[in-house]
Amino acid sequence: MATKRAGRVPSRVERVDRIFRDRGETCRPPRPSATVRRRPASIMATLPVPSLQDIIPTVEAAATLGLFGTAERKAIEKLLAYGKADRPVIRCQVRQKDVPAKPEEIVRQLWIYRLLNHYKYPVSRLAVEYPITFGRDSSKRADIVVFEAERATIPFLIVEVKAGRLK
Repeated sequence: MATKRAGRVPSRVERVDRIFRDRGETCRPPRPSATVRRRPASIMATLPVPSLQDIIPTVEAAATLGLFGTAERKAIEKLLAYGKADRPVIRCQVRQKDVPAKPEEIVRQLWIYRLLNHYKYPVSRLAVEYPITFGRDSSKRADIVVFEAERATIPFLIVEVKAGRLK
C-alpha cells in the first residue's frame, strides 16, 4: 500500500485494508473466477459463479464478513449460483432450496454454516424463518432457531441476523 503523501487522502479500500492488514486479509474484490456453472442446455449460456463480493459491497463486506474466516466464506461461495433471470441465489443449508442471495441471506448462511460445522449442531435441530410468539404478538419470525436436544419443539437458541453496514 502506498504511503500517505501530503495532500492525499487514502481511499476507503485503503483504509479498510489497513484495518484488516494484521489479520492477513483484504477487502478488495477477488479477480473473477475462471469457473462457470452452466445453465440449462436449452439456453447454452454460461455465467461466472457469483462471489460474496458481488453481492455485498466492498466496504460493507469488511464489516459483515470480518467475523468469519476464509474457509467459511469459501464454503458459502460454493453455495452461490445464478437462478432465474440471471439473479444470484444461494442454496439454503437447512431448507435445501435456492433463495435470493441478498446480503442478509449471505450472513444467515454464514451463521448456519458456523452452527453446523463449528458448534456441531445437527441440521435436524435447526429451523429458518421460524414463527416466534412474544406475548400476544405471534407475527414475528426468527431468522435461525436451534431447538433443544430432548424436546424438539422448544427453542434453545434464537438468532436474528442483519446485514452489516458501516456508518
